[in-house]
Amino acid sequence: MKRARVGQGLRHIVDILSAHDEGLRHEVVMSELEKRMPPLPEESIESSVPGRTKYRLQMYFNTVGLTKAGWITRGKGTWRSTDAGRAALVAYPSSEPFLEEIDRLYQAWKDG
Repeated sequence: MKRARVGQGLRHIVDILSAHDEGLRHEVVMSELEKRMPPLPEESIESSVPGRTKYRLQMYFNTVGLTKAGWITRGKGTWRSTDAGRAALVAYPSSEPFLEEIDRLYQAWKDG
C-alpha cells in the first residue's frame, strides 16, 4: 500500500471514530473504512493472516502509529478517538501532513 493511501486511511479512521464517543469495535471501523476508501484489487487478496485481506492487515498494522501518537486508544477490541486525534483532523486537513505528524510523534515515543 502506498504511503499516500496509508495516510488517507488513517485520517479516515480517526474521522470515523470521532463521530462515536463510545468507540467502535475494530471490525466496524474497518468496514466503514472500506466504504470510504475501497480496497484496490491488489489489496483485496488474502494476506499471510488467514481471513484478512492485505488491505485490512496493512491498515491494522498502521494504526499502531495512531495509538503511539495518542490520537486513538485501542482496548478489548474497541477503538476510540482522543481529543488530540480530533484536534489533529483540524490541524492536518490533508493526509500527507497528517501522516508526517504521526511519524514524528511515533519517533518521539520510540526515542522515549
